[in-house]
Parts: sequence; structure tokens; C-alpha cells
Amino acid sequence: MSSDKYITEGPTNDSLAVGWFAFWRGKGSNGFGSSSTCYTVCADWDGSGKTAIVTGPTSGIGIDTAKALAGRKCHVILAGRNVEKC
Repeated sequence: MSSDKYITEGPTNDSLAVGWFAFWRGKGSNGFGSSSTCYTVCADWDGSGKTAIVTGPTSGIGIDTAKALAGRKCHVILAGRNVEKC
């Protein structure tokens, strides 16, 4: 029995082409794209009475997401590894 069938292969050229097309196209069917920010995504959203758990809230997109959700009146729980930074 050949073991070749058990070797996993990386992405095919077809899947890479689809990924590049989605990036090149800009926005998806929901109107958001790679240049959308967490503030624009939740701009028309009412977070009253909702709870969100944000991972990685001490830097990068995590902190901006937490701020954007809190700004929309959402109860935000920060799930970070360092309590002092949260």
C-alpha cells in the first residue's frame, strides 16, 4: 500500500486564485471588505442588552473591537492573558 495518499497537500492554485479574487474584488455581499473597520461594521448596530466576549483585547484589533462594541452600548467581557493590561 502506498503512503502517498496520506500526504496532505497545501492550497491548490485554484484556491489561491479564489482568495486573490476576493481580495481584489473589494467588498463582499454584506458591503464590508478588507478596508472595513470595527467602527464602520457596527456603526448602525444597537448593542443594548447584548454581551460580547473579546479575545486579545490588549492590542491591535482586539482593543479597537472592544472599544467599538462598548461605544454601541454592548456589555463587553475582555478575555486576556494579562489582567493588568485588560
